[in-house]
Amino acid sequence: MKKVFQRQIDAGKGDCMKCAVATLLGLKYEDVPHFLEFENPNVEMINFIMSFGYEYECCLYNYPNSEYSTIDKPKDFDGINGLFYASVFSPKYYKEEIGIDGHQITHAVLVNKDFEIVFDPNPSYQDLKKYPASDELGFNGIKNVYLFSSSKAE
Repeated sequence: MKKVFQRQIDAGKGDCMKCAVATLLGLKYEDVPHFLEFENPNVEMINFIMSFGYEYECCLYNYPNSEYSTIDKPKDFDGINGLFYASVFSPKYYKEEIGIDGHQITHAVLVNKDFEIVFDPNPSYQDLKKYPASDELGFNGIKNVYLFSSSKAE
């Protein structure tokens, strides 16, 4: 895995999404757009990954103690090279007083199908052992996981 690390680490303007996607696809930093510059960053990210021949399956959400939680399903998918784009609460900007149900800034990471965070694009988080709200959320604090089929269209 060719790791691409963040160059911008500002709330709401960081490039963790760009770096996670670059790492996921094996691209250079310069070859991936800064998705937060678009009106719908997640849609732009999905479309960008699909432009490489991957099929978008769905987004799994982690709603603790809710019938609407779908976070337990990545084990049925292979991901891209065994990895999945996911979001956690930002370790730098998490506000405990708001809690998991309030509006929190999220941070992009790559995970495997066992919900292990295998890459964090923030160089300061390389030795991070625990993400915000991981006790309440389970799944290493993962809020959502984007699923793409692992086979490229021919």
